[in-house]
Amino acid sequence: MSFTTIPVELVHRILDNLDELTIHLSLYNTCSRLNLIINAYHQYKILTILHLGSNEINNQGALYVADVLKYNTTLTTLWLGSNYIQGKGAQYLADGLKHNLVRLFNFSFITLFIFTILKQALTTLSLSRNLIGDDGIQYLACALKYNITLTSLDLEANQITDEGMKHLSHGLEKNEILIKLDLSNNKFSDQGIQYIADVLEKNKKLTTLYLCYNQISSEGAQFLAKALQNITTLIILNIAYNEIEHEGMKYFTNALKTNSTLINLNLAWNKISDQGVYYLANALENHSENHSLFTHFAQYRNQSNQCLTTLNIAGNNISDKGLLYLTNALEKNKIITTLYLSNNKISYEGAHFLANVLANNNTLNKLYLRSNKIEDNGAQYIINSLENNTTLETLDLGSNGISKEVKHYLTSILKNKILQVYWW
Repeated sequence: MSFTTIPVELVHRILDNLDELTIHLSLYNTCSRLNLIINAYHQYKILTILHLGSNEINNQGALYVADVLKYNTTLTTLWLGSNYIQGKGAQYLADGLKHNLVRLFNFSFITLFIFTILKQALTTLSLSRNLIGDDGIQYLACALKYNITLTSLDLEANQITDEGMKHLSHGLEKNEILIKLDLSNNKFSDQGIQYIADVLEKNKKLTTLYLCYNQISSEGAQFLAKALQNITTLIILNIAYNEIEHEGMKYFTNALKTNSTLINLNLAWNKISDQGVYYLANALENHSENHSLFTHFAQYRNQSNQCLTTLNIAGNNISDKGLLYLTNALEKNKIITTLYLSNNKISYEGAHFLANVLANNNTLNKLYLRSNKIEDNGAQYIINSLENNTTLETLDLGSNGISKEVKHYLTSILKNKILQVYWW
């Protein structure tokens, strides 16, 4: 007995015991009858999310996925991260594509694959940690010009250089759908950022942009900052693990004074010094709690940024001097709710500056100070300042040279507070 002869009900029972990956890659397209049964199978008909990440999918496997996608009309989210999609095998995919696509384009394997998947109703596509490179990005960019469904694209760790960023910028110039783009952990520099920054000034939809782990210096920061002064949609910007330094922070200061939408800014591990924090503090010190994102944009467009709620400047070169600049700004700032200061050079003196702010601050609810040099005295300053503080919910003091005795003593002081303190 085979799939070509057994009753449909029995096939459905077999399918009930198989996962989506096995159904898609091992059973689909083995025979026309089985295709009809699978297409009518309830779980297959309602499938909207397919996660195929970390499955060692190579060119042949990607061909099977592409064949399935030609007939599937429900899938909206496809994850293909951490596979081996690249290189040879274009002829295999070409056999499964419509003839007009094969005639129109002289595609590499990855190009054909990308065009096949972007023909679907996908809204989320993850191609992270593959080997797409600049050539693949060129054709992906071409597809993005015409795609009308994709809202989230993950290209993290794909060996994209400045040339690839140039291609991508062309694809995004007229794209009015994409709202989230992850370009982390690639190989582009300031020139690549300039291409993207030029697009950002024209783009009316993008809200989330990840650029961490690249080769962005203060020059690239200048390009981004210029774009931020004109962007009205970007909410999350992550440029951690680059080399922006204090000169780059000077440019961001001007941008933050006029940008009215950015809520989450990650500048961690960027070699930012006390001078850079001085520039940042200058942009933050005039925040006001009286204006929401929308009223600020309408009425106070030319005043300091009043929307930024999450700031990550961990892993920089910030000492007590830089923290003094920041705490002076936080005394006036009534917007920041989450602050990351871990892995800097903050001692007990800087902790004292923070304590003075915490005693009167009613907005900060998460504070991360791990891996500094706060020690026992600094910890006592901070904990004592929380006597009347009712808003702080998370406090990370791990790896700060605080003795066990002080940890136990301060924990007992906080026993009646709804506050999670991390000591280790």
